[in-house]
Order: sequence, then C-alpha cells, then structure tokens
Amino acid sequence: MVAAAPWKTLDIPPHAKISVKHTPQHPAVLCHDFQIPYEILPHEDVLGGRLGVIGGARILPKSLIDRFELGILNVHPGCLKRNRGLSNIARALRDGISQKVCAHLIDDQIDAGMLIHEHVVPVAADDSIWDLSEKMMDAQTIALGGALHSVMYGYKGVPVDTTQGYEKPLTAEEEWQIIHEWEMR
Repeated sequence: MVAAAPWKTLDIPPHAKISVKHTPQHPAVLCHDFQIPYEILPHEDVLGGRLGVIGGARILPKSLIDRFELGILNVHPGCLKRNRGLSNIARALRDGISQKVCAHLIDDQIDAGMLIHEHVVPVAADDSIWDLSEKMMDAQTIALGGALHSVMYGYKGVPVDTTQGYEKPLTAEEEWQIIHEWEMR
C-alpha cells in the first residue's frame, strides 16, 4: 500500500514558481497502473510496514519512522554532507559544489540518517536551470532504484556526515538571484 499525507499548499511567491518540461507521474496514477492500493492518510494514521519511502520535504516524527522494520527511505536532491535541507540546487551553484542526489534512510533530524546511495549529476557548461532540474529529477529516479535494491538486500548504509551543519532554506528572492546569476554566466 502507498500512503500519502494530505496535500499541503506551500507559500511560494509567484516570481519563484517555475514551469518544467518534464512532469513526473503522480503517485496515485502509478499505483493505479500497478494495482497498488493508494490512500491519503495523516502521518499519525500510517501503521508501518517493512520499508517506507517518502517523497517530500516534511520532517517525520521518530514514532512514525520506528513503525517501519527497515526504515523510511528519502531521496534528497543534494550532497548530504554539504547541502542538507532545502534550496539544494541553488546552494550548490552558489557554493560551487557538485550537484548530487543522495538516498538515505531517515532519522528524526533534517537530512540525516544512513546514506544508502549517492549519484553525481554532471553539469554541462550550456545547461540551463531547466536542464539541470530535469537531470536532478532523472537522477532521483536512478538513486531511488539503486537504494531500494540495496536496502531490500540488507545494506544498512553509512552514517550521514552532519558535521558541516544545516543551513536554513534560502528565501525565494535569494534562490531566484542565484539562479538568475547562474543563467547569465
């Protein structure tokens, strides 16, 4: 069964919203296609199971994480050692660090837990932010597949290095400025 939390509307300023060429399938459609039950449930109503997969930016309570025998897998669009939290693509561009996608079994901290899979995303000199966003989306699919395989075959991962701390999300204006400067390079 796939359990999805009720939809939450985010407060994103209109100038920061982007359109993409590549729109992923909604999980409800995928579940329907593969005849997997799909339910919308508040997190506190999820009973648990062997392995959970989260696809979103909410922090889950330890009481929910502990309901899953193997844990809950998250795919993060950034290098967990240096780029935890939100605004990952923009912060990596700003700081000159590699674009990566990491899959990890979560704990109750922000983007911490056990690193299962890491995928470097190549950035070409002529990539636009749209190109980079699509590459990151594709890499998340690759990372999820690799991580699911690894976890189901017993790999426990290595602890996420959190010594570099967590940076608060950029404001929409800061993120937009970084992306604009990168596009103008």
